[in-house]
Amino acid sequence: MANRIDDAGHGGSDPGAVKNDQQEKVWTLEAAKYVNARLKELGIDSAMTRTSDVTLSQNERTNKVKKHAKCISHHYNAGGGAGVEFIHSIYSDGKFEKLLEEEFKKAGYPVRRTFTRMLASGKDYYYMHRDTGATRTTIVEYDFLDGPNFPKLKDKSYREGMYECVVKAVCRDEGVKYVAPEEKKKAEPKKEQVKSETIEKPKANLKVDGYWGPLTTKALQLYLGTPADSIISGQYNTATTRQISGVHYGKGGSTVIRALQKLIGAKVDGLIGPETVRKLQQYLGTRVDGVISRPSTMVKGLQRRLNKGNL
Repeated sequence: MANRIDDAGHGGSDPGAVKNDQQEKVWTLEAAKYVNARLKELGIDSAMTRTSDVTLSQNERTNKVKKHAKCISHHYNAGGGAGVEFIHSIYSDGKFEKLLEEEFKKAGYPVRRTFTRMLASGKDYYYMHRDTGATRTTIVEYDFLDGPNFPKLKDKSYREGMYECVVKAVCRDEGVKYVAPEEKKKAEPKKEQVKSETIEKPKANLKVDGYWGPLTTKALQLYLGTPADSIISGQYNTATTRQISGVHYGKGGSTVIRALQKLIGAKVDGLIGPETVRKLQQYLGTRVDGVISRPSTMVKGLQRRLNKGNL
């Protein structure tokens, strides 16, 4: 039996919080499925309380959880606040919740608090703590459906970035080496791909200054095997593209950006915007906010990788 279980809060006839036309139960199932699948990829056995939109009674849910040593109960909050919350039992030391807090903060996600809550009777306030026996249950509230961060929550890549923070914390808790999704794919090439992937990639000699200019673009083009003209063409004039020197405005998108998007798992349209920036930030392991600053930590990470020939 799996040591861990992921609980998708609510479900079926219980939608959970409903704000801005978003039902909590939909995203809690998304979160549980994502984390469960990633943990299995990393060799951490994990189960789920529900895998579809079904109704679970309180007893049905807690009886499933009690069969496992550790549980993460995935939720989204309501009440107009902002930031992620981590809730543990009054009998827990809160160490795992601190790991979660650290990973979310490192990724640039807003954290509201880590806490526990007690009834007047001296028992745990939340039934997921009170009625799950010796199971270490952590409730994760992924920000507020009616808070100021809701526009960001509507972006699936933003939500998946939060779920990946949970995966990182679990790896630390279990003593398992964390491997990012794209890195794992690279580590397990198909047999017919092995020969081509052994070809050494070009190494750049960029100044690691955090500014994306023509030299960084050319190094990226050479690495990805696209025409090396030092230009990112076919872009809209946006807050994102204005942070990059050597962008040509127009239509049609850019070949090098399409190749980059394919590499990092972003939507392949040839246009560099906040969604592509967030995906690149996740890929490079830098703060995820969808913004290219001047200087930019993300661009520094990109420049370092290009200098090593290991993007």
